[in-house]
Amino acid sequence: MFLLLQHFGSTAQCNPPAGLATTFVSCDSVKFKWTATGSGKFYDYCVDQVMATPPAQFPLTVTGSPAVGQWGGLHSSDVFYIHMRTNCAGVYSSWETISFNTPRCEAPRTITITPSTSKVLVKWNMGCAKEFEYVLDMSPYNPGTSGTVVQDDSVVLTGLTPKTQYFIHIRSKCDSLGFPVYSPWTAGKPVALASSGTGIAMNSLDAKEISVYPNPVNDMLHIDVLSATVPIGMLELCTIDGRILRHQDKIERSNIIDTKALSSGLYFLRYYNGQTMQVIKLIRQ
Repeated sequence: MFLLLQHFGSTAQCNPPAGLATTFVSCDSVKFKWTATGSGKFYDYCVDQVMATPPAQFPLTVTGSPAVGQWGGLHSSDVFYIHMRTNCAGVYSSWETISFNTPRCEAPRTITITPSTSKVLVKWNMGCAKEFEYVLDMSPYNPGTSGTVVQDDSVVLTGLTPKTQYFIHIRSKCDSLGFPVYSPWTAGKPVALASSGTGIAMNSLDAKEISVYPNPVNDMLHIDVLSATVPIGMLELCTIDGRILRHQDKIERSNIIDTKALSSGLYFLRYYNGQTMQVIKLIRQ
């Protein structure tokens, strides 16, 4: 994080605060700390987007114990300034000013999918967004429309058809100067009802689309696309609880995945060609 330090209007009788620094920055708020110096017990501060000395009506006066402050009402992806001075009973120090950047509006990360036989729980990290949109459809590719708005870090999907593969797409909705700012959509995550009380739904095809060998595998896994009548599609390597370890939007006729970094156990390999889904059990020895 880039910090800019400036002094404005130095006053010898009253020392400015020392060590002014941010401790937390989100899309819409900031927390900061400082060290008291000299005889001052009160401090004036404000946060704005102008590096110069703040107007007299803007600063908020606080005591120096504890020497922490916070400010809200910010917006994402921009530069702000914290201005602070010591208030020595009507005698003021010079201003101390630092800059900071609010984070950009990013797509949710660490999406987890927990299926049951009647519903699917989808959960993600909040990041700095306050709202999210999601779209549930049959395609792994980004939707061309807006989605359903939620103000939480999860959604429960119901009314799904058994033995049917869906895809969920999620994006963050942030605020910038009162206007909505959207992150990119996450890559479509496969969603399906579980075929039993626990575990992941298996929606394998009668027609085999890919050949995977060797299985069990120790190191290099070979994936060959067999069908020549459909477009080559998307490939995902997942844990048995649905966590995606590798996502590849475009694959070749012949592909190789290095599995040496994987722990021994059961995994799933998913192939989607835009029309059908094939799921293969993979054993890492």
